[in-house]
Amino acid sequence: MTVWSGATEACREFAERREKHSGLPHLTLHGVSHADRVERAGRELCAALGEGGEQCGGLHGSLLACSAYAHDVGMFVTPQELNALSLNAATLREYLDPGGAAGLSTRLRQFASYFEKYGEGKSIIEWGRLMVPSASIGASDMRHFARFLRVIHPWVSREITRRELSSFVSGCVEDARAFASVVSDVALLHWGFARLDLPPAQLSGRVIDVSFWGAVLRLADALDITRERVSGVDVEGLLSFDAGYAANIAFKVAECVSVSKSAITIHLRADAARGEILGFLLVEMGDNLYYDYASVQSFLGSRGVALPRVYVSAGRRAADITPHLKTLNAAHSAATARREGGESQYVERLREGGAPARYIDALARGGHTPIDALAVASLSRAALREITDMVLETLESSARDTLTRLLSLLSAPPE
Repeated sequence: MTVWSGATEACREFAERREKHSGLPHLTLHGVSHADRVERAGRELCAALGEGGEQCGGLHGSLLACSAYAHDVGMFVTPQELNALSLNAATLREYLDPGGAAGLSTRLRQFASYFEKYGEGKSIIEWGRLMVPSASIGASDMRHFARFLRVIHPWVSREITRRELSSFVSGCVEDARAFASVVSDVALLHWGFARLDLPPAQLSGRVIDVSFWGAVLRLADALDITRERVSGVDVEGLLSFDAGYAANIAFKVAECVSVSKSAITIHLRADAARGEILGFLLVEMGDNLYYDYASVQSFLGSRGVALPRVYVSAGRRAADITPHLKTLNAAHSAATARREGGESQYVERLREGGAPARYIDALARGGHTPIDALAVASLSRAALREITDMVLETLESSARDTLTRLLSLLSAPPE
């Protein structure tokens, strides 16, 4: 007899064991506490979708929870373990449409040496076996490897889940292998490159809408943007490891996220600074949420299901962000396309403003974008107002006007 609550507990144990497996600081953003929040957001989304969705308890509830616990386990591998998995890019063929394959090929080009059959003009599907070169397994290369994992970890999560999860759930699920297989496919679909039109699967005599649950997971994952996400993060260790992570922690200024049938509302700290809100709009809305919301909206829309609109509130102030997401995405792309090196105007201004030398050195060492500088200003509270204005000045006029209006609406009035 299947005990779905027991399966959920077993899946959480599976994720916990994987999390303990690594000591890299960037992984603190992808642990079990993150999966817990994704699972909660997924349940709220499921309920909000009402009759257009699925029931959220029993088998489906356990499937959603286990997929949440499995979706990031691929972050917790060493280069040696990744090589031992002997992954072949050809297995991605059924999960990527042409657009997803092209986008992934572009993102992974900088990691060409990790694939045995990489070639210019070839699709990722043709790159053959994934094999991290032995020359790239030194401590000095872990930053490069970590960046690689951030791109491909959903694929790794799928493979690890397929191979390992059944042994954890075998005591409470009748067909543990089939359950692990479905969970692994749903977990993979949180990947923005994956297609949301997979065929249904059979599990425990029931038809499972893999794509629907993948869509719910994808958006739930994107909604984990509150301060809880970075609570307890070793900021010093993270920035010394890779200054590029500053933007991943500096703009988590949301207190909570609520979901109803008509609205996804992101509640910001009432006292969030103007620069923090700018970073939040560009990074969390324009980059992290934009792509996932758009893909899930398109998928559900093809089924006649309306996705709730996205609102951002700060105290008694609120704005409907939905019509501005595309503009915020374009602004983020423009800001991150400008890469500065060494003693840029941003570094100079941060230094004058008293930002910690270790933060400034991290920026100057690795090169940086205006958003990286804004993140350091937000974390250090050094020259935040000046850096905020500098970032806005880099943007095209219509994007700058949109952001200025949103900032005026959401920012607390100066005392």
